[in-house]
Amino acid sequence: MGRGRRRVLQWAVVGVVLLGFIGLWQGARSRGRAITVEVAPSTVQDLRQVVAASGKIRPWTEVSVSSQINGRVWRVAVQEGDRVQKGQVLVEIDPVPLRTQLDRLQAALQAARQQVESARLTLEQVRRNWDRARELFGQGLLTKEALEKSQTEWEIRQREYAVAQERLRELEAQLESLRHDYEQVRVTSPIDGWVIGVYVEEGETVFVSIAGIGGERPLVKVADLTRWKVRLEVDENDIVQVREGQSVRLTIDALPDREFWGRVTLVGYQPLSETTSQQLGQTVRENLFPVEVELRETLPEVRPGFTVHAEIVTAEKKQVLSIPIQALVHRVPGGDKPEARWAADVAGVFVWEGGRVHFRPIQVGIMGEFDLEVRSGLQPGEQIVVGPYEVLRALKDGDRVRVQSTRR
Repeated sequence: MGRGRRRVLQWAVVGVVLLGFIGLWQGARSRGRAITVEVAPSTVQDLRQVVAASGKIRPWTEVSVSSQINGRVWRVAVQEGDRVQKGQVLVEIDPVPLRTQLDRLQAALQAARQQVESARLTLEQVRRNWDRARELFGQGLLTKEALEKSQTEWEIRQREYAVAQERLRELEAQLESLRHDYEQVRVTSPIDGWVIGVYVEEGETVFVSIAGIGGERPLVKVADLTRWKVRLEVDENDIVQVREGQSVRLTIDALPDREFWGRVTLVGYQPLSETTSQQLGQTVRENLFPVEVELRETLPEVRPGFTVHAEIVTAEKKQVLSIPIQALVHRVPGGDKPEARWAADVAGVFVWEGGRVHFRPIQVGIMGEFDLEVRSGLQPGEQIVVGPYEVLRALKDGDRVRVQSTRR
């Protein structure tokens, strides 16, 4: 190797060493540089924890009125929006076919009564003959064959009378059933309320479903619009926090400038449906459960089916120590020490003191919309790091920081 090439190699080695020292020096310098953070004081305030859900508003009482008999619709007596009273006629079914059957059955019933009476009179006469035959047989004036013949006739007439009576009872039961059907030609309202749906027209033929086949077709729907409820769909992760009696704040899309309040009256156990969503690239399936809420006021301008957004108040506390939610972090006690390798992380915040931050474990409580309750580990007014998120995520105990801004 020539002297010139050797000298170039030596200078190259020296350059690499110098660059290494420069890099180490700059790294040391950067490690001592203060990290820019945002801080905010812990404060005492009221907190309210809520579960958000949406649903539809419905009347508290809503009845679908159907026909109990087959037939042709003779008259529709109401229209949508009418106010009706309990017992008022809504729809009439053509009564002529049933009236005709009723007349025929009453005639058959009259004939059956006459037949029973005739069988009774005949039975009484045969009974007297039977009594006289036994008396004569005891006196030796009647043969055994004649006695047996009289007994047989007595037994036959008894059966005939019993059959006539059974036939009469069957016709009476049929008449009672037919009279009940005849009363059903007038379909009446079961409650006081308003007609919110008419699903039949005059001249149509209605049929009663047999054993639920085909479902029951409603003719008219009547509802009490003086009292309302909301049927919400609550996610399975939130339903465990919902209890009967909890207060609910409601907003209705059709009335955006007003706020309503209600209370939970029912928490369902059977899921309504299953939803799918994408979270971190994975498909997540979640069940939705029904929750019913009673509104505290009458709403004359509301219509069934309006979309409602609700906040169910699951917890509420007055004047508790709180911090912004984004300030909460999780760290492993001991940091990078070998003994901390298998330790579980704990919840806490970074407290700003004297130009540095120190990790402080805390015990948290309920969570409001933007703030979180602190049960222990922190004092009111202490300055805690709230951001930026990228910095807070990598922040370590003892890091030197520079405060960029103070919130609140």
